[in-house]
Amino acid sequence: MKKALKAFGLLFQPPGNFLGGGEDSAPNSISISSLTGSADAFLAATLTGEGRNTSPKQVLVITPGIPDAERLSADLSELGVKTLEFPVLVEGDKKSFGIRLKTVSALKAWSINPYPLVVVAPIAAALIPVADDSSGNISLKAGDSGIEFRDLTTKLPQFGY
Repeated sequence: MKKALKAFGLLFQPPGNFLGGGEDSAPNSISISSLTGSADAFLAATLTGEGRNTSPKQVLVITPGIPDAERLSADLSELGVKTLEFPVLVEGDKKSFGIRLKTVSALKAWSINPYPLVVVAPIAAALIPVADDSSGNISLKAGDSGIEFRDLTTKLPQFGY
C-alpha cells in the first residue's frame, strides 16, 4: 500500500501548490467529490504531505455518513497515515464524547510536533459545536449554590453539551 500511495502522490498535484510552497499560495480548503473505492484515502494521505519532502499538514475529511467515515479511517490506517476520528455525539454515550475531546486536544497540540494527520468526521459530527476555550470554566461542587441554574443552562451549550 505504501508503494501505491507513493505512486498516487507522484501523479496527483493538488490545486494552488497545496503541498509545497509558501502559505500565500496554499488554499484554505478544497472540495473534491465523486471518488470511488479507496481513492479518498489516497487523496487525503497525499494532501497531508505523507511521503513527500514538504511540511506536514492537517487534513479534515467530512464524509456523508458514519459508515463512510469508518471505512475511510480503516483505509487510512492501512496506508499508515495517522488518523483521528471526530464522531457524532450520541446522548448518553461517554465514549464518543471522550473521542471528540481527545481529537480536539490533539489538534491543539499538533503545532508543537507537526506530523501528517487526517481528521475524519461524518457531516453530522462536523455540525455539532465544539466548546470554545474562551468560554471559561464552571466549577460545581455538591451542595454549592455559587451558580444560578439559568446561568448554567446558558453556559453548558457553549461548552458543547
